[in-house]
Amino acid sequence: LVGLFPGMRDKTSCGEAPLHRAAYFLRPEAVETLLELGADPFQKSGLGLTPRRELARRLREMLIAPNVKMRERVERARALLLAAEHAAGRRDHHLTHARR
Repeated sequence: LVGLFPGMRDKTSCGEAPLHRAAYFLRPEAVETLLELGADPFQKSGLGLTPRRELARRLREMLIAPNVKMRERVERARALLLAAEHAAGRRDHHLTHARR
């Protein structure tokens, strides 16, 4: 994902930054790398969603049979995004207690 965008805050034509895409596609490794490189966990997409809210949107779309591996990836990405928000001293209270 990093190589696809010249900068951390550059957005796709849909208004999504690399961190939004990593969260949506359930790629905790990419979420971690992007956060380490300085991606903003509070940057909003064209739909007005933070990366964590983008992850929640993906979860709502995934109303499928439980998949342990997928659940592990979701929880890791969510934990990384929450930690980044906490480290920055801000939180998206809307999803602090998101359903699992």
